[in-house]
Amino acid sequence: MPLRPGWQASTGEWIVVRLGSAQAVDPSNPGAAKSLCEQLQASIVATITLDGQSLPADTIPCELHPGTPDVWFVDYRALSHPLTPGEHTFTVSWYFTQTVDGIANAGDTSVFPTQTLTVIPQG
Repeated sequence: MPLRPGWQASTGEWIVVRLGSAQAVDPSNPGAAKSLCEQLQASIVATITLDGQSLPADTIPCELHPGTPDVWFVDYRALSHPLTPGEHTFTVSWYFTQTVDGIANAGDTSVFPTQTLTVIPQG
């Protein structure tokens, strides 16, 4: 799920909706980012909807993504069947089952902005 406008797909295309959390590795405390990533992974229940209907959501476990800086990344995704032409809306929310210090308390829900996907006829 992009956090920017202009998302498009063509009819006949399956669509992956995903949202994750990246924790930058601090060279002075390299284990902290992995620990936070694992706490988030253990706590978050992701809900992803398409046009108001829930989609099954998968969790892609924490993994290290090398870069500048390196980041530990946990990802939540859902797969949508091909859609009819026109505009469709996706929403994502995270429910926290446990407190993650500095992020959220147990029972909190983070709701991300609704995103619009424009499906255009293929061909």
